[in-house]
Amino acid sequence: MTSKSLNTTPYHDIASILKLDEKAVDFKIQKPRFENELLHPYRASYYCLMLLTEGSVRHSSNLESFEVKRNTLVFSSPGIINGWAAPTATIDGFSLLFTAAFFKPNTSSSLHLNELPFFDWDAQHFLTITESEINTLSALFDAIEIESKIQGKHRDLILQSYLTALLIRLERLYLKKFNKRNSHSKKGQLAYKYQCLVSHHVHQNLSVKDYAEILNVTPNHLNDTVKRSIGKTAGMLIQEMMLLEAKVLLCHTDINISEVAYHLNFEDPSYFGRFFKKHTQITPFEYRKERSQYP
Repeated sequence: MTSKSLNTTPYHDIASILKLDEKAVDFKIQKPRFENELLHPYRASYYCLMLLTEGSVRHSSNLESFEVKRNTLVFSSPGIINGWAAPTATIDGFSLLFTAAFFKPNTSSSLHLNELPFFDWDAQHFLTITESEINTLSALFDAIEIESKIQGKHRDLILQSYLTALLIRLERLYLKKFNKRNSHSKKGQLAYKYQCLVSHHVHQNLSVKDYAEILNVTPNHLNDTVKRSIGKTAGMLIQEMMLLEAKVLLCHTDINISEVAYHLNFEDPSYFGRFFKKHTQITPFEYRKERSQYP
């Protein structure tokens, strides 16, 4: 039997992933980089907008893999499981990292991060764009990069304004490319907080009632709000994220299946096996055999 102290899919903040000396970093723009920590599955506590202008890299979002090439945007939000592989030597572009706390002070904007379609948990998290669109976006990224190096008065306010403009541009492009109307269902703050909580604590196998107590609401109110916001019950979201965590452990570690079960707080490995097969139609062993990176 394994110890339940086995690390979950790691959670990174901006300072830790970039190995910065500061304890808390809310905003950073730089050239795309893919250190060792990014080459293994991880969750982030921040939002990321990456524009690749040269080179290519493999990216996985919640275990869905795709190749990021030139003129491609990648979107990521807190809690999503990311992974990168095989970056070329000629990578160039912009990687913009920011927290909800950094964006929040811009109270004059009616834009809300949890309402942007490309930040949804189950959205398509990449977008290929044209040369003219690249030029428009690059100008905004350039302006943000220049301002970020200035330590002048109202620097953050200017950065927040540029960021708002960039997000609005990206939303227009995203809705246009996927032929969606600007009627994206608004995800309430309660549903958003719940989604983040489940992502952080999925390995603890908490119930909807447990999360409701943390959020100081009734289970029925939580369930109704989540279902109305994201189209899934609160319980379904727990199962979905737990299944994803199980798949990551089966694909990217060599611990045995009983250890995976105990790590996710299933007291009985056979119950974990039944849970996994119910939702995937195959056993954990069969899934690992098909998808594992280990020989």
